[in-house]
Amino acid sequence: TEMGLDRSASERYFRWINGTLSGNFGRSYTYDVPVSQLIVERLSLSIPLALLAISISTLIAIPLGVFAAANHKRLTDTGIMGFSQLGVAVPNFWFAILLILLFSVKLGWFSAGGFSGWEMGIGIGVKSLTLPAISLALPQAAILARVTRSAVIETMKENFVRTARAK
Repeated sequence: TEMGLDRSASERYFRWINGTLSGNFGRSYTYDVPVSQLIVERLSLSIPLALLAISISTLIAIPLGVFAAANHKRLTDTGIMGFSQLGVAVPNFWFAILLILLFSVKLGWFSAGGFSGWEMGIGIGVKSLTLPAISLALPQAAILARVTRSAVIETMKENFVRTARAK
């Protein structure tokens, strides 16, 4: 009765849809709190992690893509595109393991596990998110570098670029 299992499947479904559309996601039976509260708690960590990963990815990818395009068909272009292919091929969790081994175990610069919390300070919180953000950013940076390189090469072939160079 508490879970609504005494009602028909269609009634339960429509009540769930209605609740979801009105912002009532129900109650977590595991934690005995509203699901919306759990979502808000998780977003306070997921949003900064995503923003940091996007920032790192962009800061890495765009300069590399432009540099590779400027050195099109040279050794540096081939090297950058080779590393970007490696970045696309290697899964995020493998990058995460390698980053933990290098920066946590060997060098001791970062904590090996867990988020320290925002109450410890923004700097410590961002430091806790740095390794996960890098492991999320590297494959995305590899893809973005390849796209940037292709876009710059195509743009450099346009008529207005040739005209500007001729002038």
